[in-house]
Amino acid sequence: MGRMEILFRFPGLYRFKRAMTRLFAVRSGWDPRAYLEQGLVLDLGCGPDESDTDLSGIKRVGIDVSVPFLRAAKCSSPSGYFVRASAEKLPFVDGAFQATFVSCVLHHIPVDTRLIIEEIRRVTREHLVLVEPLQSERGFPRWVKTLWWRMTDGGCAYLPESEWNELLAGWDQVQRIEEGRLFKNTFRFIGSRTKDPAFEGSAQ
Repeated sequence: MGRMEILFRFPGLYRFKRAMTRLFAVRSGWDPRAYLEQGLVLDLGCGPDESDTDLSGIKRVGIDVSVPFLRAAKCSSPSGYFVRASAEKLPFVDGAFQATFVSCVLHHIPVDTRLIIEEIRRVTREHLVLVEPLQSERGFPRWVKTLWWRMTDGGCAYLPESEWNELLAGWDQVQRIEEGRLFKNTFRFIGSRTKDPAFEGSAQ
């Protein structure tokens, strides 16, 4: 059984891991709530409802592939709506959500990240709030990050800035922060959906 499989079965261990991660986090100027309070939000990869971002009072639908995580999330937020679903094939109609929130999830999904971003774009009318690890392009920082994540995180797709730029080309940047205490190891992005006439027509 892999690290993440263990975490998926035991939400308490996941919460501990997230708490330790927060000790090394830097979140200067990061407050996406204004973009999450405008309508229904998709919380993609909600986990056991243990986010670094305050989601209290946000009207949202949480999805995850882990049943124990979904049960823990429901216990944490009894009024919330949580669904077992895969990120690469979201069971929602086009434009179902005003915004999508994704925090430290995509690098754990063994699917082309481009496919997931396309699905997010399909179901999102306006804003994307994204937090992911940021890989270095090359050299010593890349080696250090790879070793650290291999020991502590167990993900499968840590992307550098150049790849994120390409993947998020369909979103108008509202805010972008690259941060980390030693290297820039976290990527925080708020984007507004680039208008697509065909989409706008189908969403009406």
